[in-house]
Amino acid sequence: MDGEDGVSFISPLGILYTPALKVMEGHGEVNIKHYLNCSHCEVDECHMDPESHKVICFCDHGTVLAEDGVSCIVSPTPEPHLPLSLILSVVTSALVAALILAFSGIMIVYRRKHQELQAMQMELQSPEYKLSKLRTSTIMTDYNPNYCFAGKTSSISDLKEVPRRNITLLRGLGHGAFGEVYEGQVSGMPNDPSPLQVAVKTLPEVCSEQDELDFLMEALIIR
Repeated sequence: MDGEDGVSFISPLGILYTPALKVMEGHGEVNIKHYLNCSHCEVDECHMDPESHKVICFCDHGTVLAEDGVSCIVSPTPEPHLPLSLILSVVTSALVAALILAFSGIMIVYRRKHQELQAMQMELQSPEYKLSKLRTSTIMTDYNPNYCFAGKTSSISDLKEVPRRNITLLRGLGHGAFGEVYEGQVSGMPNDPSPLQVAVKTLPEVCSEQDELDFLMEALIIR
């Protein structure tokens, strides 16, 4: 009425009571606020949702409103999640490491197989292997009255094999029917401790099977 805050009430006697006017009577303003009853909330604090026009209870820090809309519960601790970038980097590193290990394993196996193949090729190309291969065969000598082999079967295993380390080549003597001929010495012969002077006939590395048989035939004849 006079521009100041105040309270209007009704007297129990039913008589309207108004204080004396200070200046003059006139139109004024009144501010009416909606009173929210928050007694049903756990912390007695609430607010009105402007959209749903429903009373929403407040909760203390560290707690959240329960499903009943009245009580407050402790907020659950969220499970830690690894960043996506970290997960991608770990997976990529694992894949790269697996590829490197697989490639290294393949290279090791390939190198080992290659070494085994080279060793096998060297063994196949060695004169000792060729001679041992020929020793497993049996040849039928042609009739020759000078050597008395008439129709008899002679085996290559009848030839005595001398280890290559026991043979020392001294000098070349010339070229024979099959290959180079060398003067040499053979040591380590049974019952003969002194070196034995010999002539060493060789067979070329590249030769036909017939040349090999002829070479062994000559060895059978002169043994």
